[in-house]
Amino acid sequence: MHRSRLWGRAHEAGMEWLAAELSRDGPTYTPCSSFRVRGTDLYLLNDATGPDGAQEYPVVYATDVEATLGYGWQVESLTCGWMTREGLLACLTELAGIAGVSDALARFKDRCCAHKVAWSIHAPAESCRWCA
Repeated sequence: MHRSRLWGRAHEAGMEWLAAELSRDGPTYTPCSSFRVRGTDLYLLNDATGPDGAQEYPVVYATDVEATLGYGWQVESLTCGWMTREGLLACLTELAGIAGVSDALARFKDRCCAHKVAWSIHAPAESCRWCA
């Protein structure tokens, strides 16, 4: 996950919408885009290297307090831009079934990518070099 990137405040949406929007047939989002699966601690932060690159999203679990403070726990990374809508929906359904941060850490503790990450959020009225 990019250490110096700014992300916009997470757009909260349902899994069906996210699967349609972030899969290979959906639009391309700016690299500062971030999403939260409605009703969960699951965030997807666009980690693409540019607006025309593969849409890569680290899977980050964060409580409301952690997200407000700008950190969470990355447990996976999904190349959504290469996935079908159905495949991405299946992944999101499985990941959203994890009951919060502590359950995610318990399930992914032996994976090399499970680690604490920090992210910076720009205010909705502000723009960064990606969304300007």
